Amino acid sequence: MSSDLPSLLLASFHPASRKLAEKSLTTLSAQPGYIGALLQLVLGQGTQDCSVLSAGVYLKNVTRLRWEEDINSIPESDKAELRKALVPAMLHVSTPGDKTIRAQVAESVSLIAEVDFPERWPELTDQLTASLSPTYTTANVSVLEPAHSIFAPWRA
Repeated sequence: MSSDLPSLLLASFHPASRKLAEKSLTTLSAQPGYIGALLQLVLGQGTQDCSVLSAGVYLKNVTRLRWEEDINSIPESDKAELRKALVPAMLHVSTPGDKTIRAQVAESVSLIAEVDFPERWPELTDQLTASLSPTYTTANVSVLEPAHSIFAPWRA
């Protein structure tokens, strides 16, 4: 994946470079590994705060727009990798200062679960319940926020 991704995300904030940056991001989004690279940026690996938030927003938007698309869909291997990594990523951004980025990750979990749960993501409930903590309530909020929307169809 391109090492230009963080700089493109930052460039998307500036009016003078926004259109070119967004075009480049759209081109990159068709490459295998793009969604995983966004998640790595969300986890803050060597990036600035605004590119972390931008990566979270792009992750959510790519998930929303391309998860179940027939043409130019996200590769199945990338989908499997993301399903495996999203709940731990949510816990990684569970501090009170991470609320904005956590909301983006939680929304990605909810969007994917809407399409893939329970058939293609049967381990989701196990991942969520195993992540609950008797002592770390902020982590519990990170788990319960997406769980609320995931399980809404089954509430009475």
